[in-house]
Amino acid sequence: MPSGNDCWRYGSGKFSRRRSTWTRASSTTSRRCSARISRPAARETLDDPNMLILKMEPCDSELMDVQKEVDPEYPKDDPLWSDHKNTSTKRRNSKGKSTKVAYTKIAAQFVKERDGRFECHFDPDSGCRYAQRLLDLNNYVRHCRTKHKERASRLGLVVGVPATDEVPFKEPEVVDTVQTGEERKPSLKYTIIARKLIKKSQKGTFFCAIDERSRCRYSQTKRSLLNFVRHFRRAHAKEATKYDLFRKMVAKKPVHLVLKRRIPRSDGVNLAEILTHHIKRLDGMFWCAIDEQSPCKYVQENYSMSNFLRHFRTVHPMEAMVRNLAGKDGQVQIENRKRYARKIQVSIDQPVVLQACIQLVAEHNLPIECFRWAGFLSLMRPLKTGLELEMDKTSMVQHIHQAVERQISMIRYEMQARLVFVEIESFVHEGNHFLTVSVNYELNLRVLTRVLGLIRATDATPVSELKTKILDLFGRYQLQEEQIIAIVLGNLGSMLGTPKKLQEQFADSLIKPRFVYGDVDRENTLMDALSAELQGQFEVVQNVVCSVFSALNEVVPNADPDFQRIEQFIQDLKSPKYEDSFNEHQISYPTSWCSQRWTYKYKAIRSIVKREQFYVASAQHHPELALAETDWQFLREYHDAFYPLHKLLKTLEQNRDRQHVTFSAFYMQCLMAIKDVRGIDNRFSKPIMAALSQWLMELRERSIFQTMLYLDPRFQYFKSVVLTLEQQNDAQSYILNIWNRINALKPNSEANQIDEDSIKQEDKKDDDMDDFLSEMFGDPAEGSSKSKAIPLNSTVTPVLQQLKSLEIEPRQPHDYDVWNHWLQRSMSHAELFSVAMVVMSLPTNNICLERSYAALVLADRSDGLSEQTLDELLLIRLNRSLFEKAVLTMYDWKKVTRSQE
Repeated sequence: MPSGNDCWRYGSGKFSRRRSTWTRASSTTSRRCSARISRPAARETLDDPNMLILKMEPCDSELMDVQKEVDPEYPKDDPLWSDHKNTSTKRRNSKGKSTKVAYTKIAAQFVKERDGRFECHFDPDSGCRYAQRLLDLNNYVRHCRTKHKERASRLGLVVGVPATDEVPFKEPEVVDTVQTGEERKPSLKYTIIARKLIKKSQKGTFFCAIDERSRCRYSQTKRSLLNFVRHFRRAHAKEATKYDLFRKMVAKKPVHLVLKRRIPRSDGVNLAEILTHHIKRLDGMFWCAIDEQSPCKYVQENYSMSNFLRHFRTVHPMEAMVRNLAGKDGQVQIENRKRYARKIQVSIDQPVVLQACIQLVAEHNLPIECFRWAGFLSLMRPLKTGLELEMDKTSMVQHIHQAVERQISMIRYEMQARLVFVEIESFVHEGNHFLTVSVNYELNLRVLTRVLGLIRATDATPVSELKTKILDLFGRYQLQEEQIIAIVLGNLGSMLGTPKKLQEQFADSLIKPRFVYGDVDRENTLMDALSAELQGQFEVVQNVVCSVFSALNEVVPNADPDFQRIEQFIQDLKSPKYEDSFNEHQISYPTSWCSQRWTYKYKAIRSIVKREQFYVASAQHHPELALAETDWQFLREYHDAFYPLHKLLKTLEQNRDRQHVTFSAFYMQCLMAIKDVRGIDNRFSKPIMAALSQWLMELRERSIFQTMLYLDPRFQYFKSVVLTLEQQNDAQSYILNIWNRINALKPNSEANQIDEDSIKQEDKKDDDMDDFLSEMFGDPAEGSSKSKAIPLNSTVTPVLQQLKSLEIEPRQPHDYDVWNHWLQRSMSHAELFSVAMVVMSLPTNNICLERSYAALVLADRSDGLSEQTLDELLLIRLNRSLFEKAVLTMYDWKKVTRSQE
């Protein structure tokens, strides 16, 4: 038996399954029938013994098909009937001809409108209460077929059933608003406008052209202006407004209230009538309108006359007195009762509150004693109750310690099985040395800088003790000696920092450090001694930027008489008698002079050269400020010669926050600076070029810097002469060493080790053959390397093959991005890619004034914190990116939440 609405069809040897009807299939005809058809031919079909009939609700198309078979008068070939779509019925007019009448036209004769509702009068005796607010005759026809079946069949409203009763047609009293589109379809003028904003392609497709700049892809295969108007209003509202495609909305006029209730008063004044003139009804709401110029937004959803009267007397007392809405005594009594603000329920995020409290102390330098202030306690008391966390001084020290411990564990996890560079920066303040220790390493294709801690020392502290403290700091982070590639010494921030820059760094801090120049000689003395102490155990290098700037300090010695005159001139300008002249012209004083750093000397000279006219004019009123022409010539030449280096410094500072600058990129920038200096012809250009060239040559002698140049296709290419053959071999050996160290940090790494001795032996065999071939056919081409041929022995690993291929790569332009170069080769040169990521993470432009001047921040705090807590606050400030993650995981917040419940 069939299930649900399914049934089975059988007969003439065929058995099939259909939905909602039983049929019999034959070779000539296919008949469909229903229990509701009452015509004689249909009855004959129902009497067929081979047909099993299931009484179900017929569909209109099936009934029409039956009518075509059983009604001989049905016009089968009439095109008007072939596409009827069940919207009309067949009738005969007075002349006996067959006509087509729409079902909606029949239904419209029995609809009457009463009180804005369209009621059903199809069968007055049935007592039907069906009504519509918005008339839809199609729904009305459907109602008549289901609720008034018998009469709908007689009047011809049922599909396939001819009408037996006549309908007296007359002009209908109602209009179908859905079909006419009075409420929904746009008016005709909008379609006329839309026709001009449509373009037709050669293929016959219609495109939106209301805004050429928007590149709208809306299109239609068959044009529908109404759909285009809707598209313009939704997708191009601004342009649609411009072309007047929106209906102009007319605001409803406010309806004044007509109050039946009267508020009698002894003096005969009817307050209800007065209130009606000062209350407006708009959008179903009651609004205060006693003062049109007042921004009052008092509104009621359910009108209350007494509340409005109270509102007028309390909020608008003067207007209430003028409009005779006062009390019996003619005065308005303003309520003086205390009003309480409505309590708002908020959800408190515990980690966010704790993070904000620690930030106040660590980043904004708020004294930790603030958690004892009365005002702060009033603010924190409700939070403490909801959080169940203590916020006093002792508890905050514990929270800070817990956050730092969490940071240390996160850094320890990041550095696990990873090669790193260690950087140590020194700063001298009030006779004390402050060493800031940080690490640089690559993680997820980014170079990260993490501060490990701060070490204090004095001139009397032995260097061996400093080394012990540094190793203890490594042990705290579980940083092994095998993970350290090299230790970089220097203080770039101390060399480049100025008071203005430092103030910008600590603009949001309550305690702003006083800028103090570090003692360069004492810093260099300590760094030299520390370098000698660490040299035997680690590879130690100087910061490349610090070393190049130190080399430039010797271009013009401080004992030069021109320098001495300029320094004295700058000191004289700070005399109080010249202050009015500087204020009048709104000119700042030259930068402070520091004889130990050429950057400060250049900035002071640059400030004077840019305001040469002002100083020349001031010399006319103050002859003691006059400079000789030779002095001005000295200033101009010094400024022009050192300007390319100043531009290089600005580039480093701008790239500090955006991206990491590799050593090879810095090397290329130095070469560009040498090129610019060579184009300047004065007394300083040649000494500067000689100093920079000598410094670059010294760098190429170090294996680590040779490796970075070897991995840069701008310096290592086919027949390159940047590195000698010996330097190239040293770079290859260094790369293989780094590859072995990377594998040694991984588990089961013995199989991946490369035997450098066997490789050298294979190279020696190849070299002997090359020598033999040279004797036979001559030397190889000039500039070529004997090691270009890749040995085919089984001992040659993929990393060596990739290494050999670097010697035959094409040369790249000077602005080529080396970092992206290796990112694109992460799959094809996977082994060499891992080495490049490690080597290119060497710190060059990691300028951080906060890290360099950390001693100034800690020295100015006076809240009695221990050195350990001060160091922890510094770690939180300098490792901001980890602090938020550390707070989220420093406690098990779910247990804290459960304890509150």
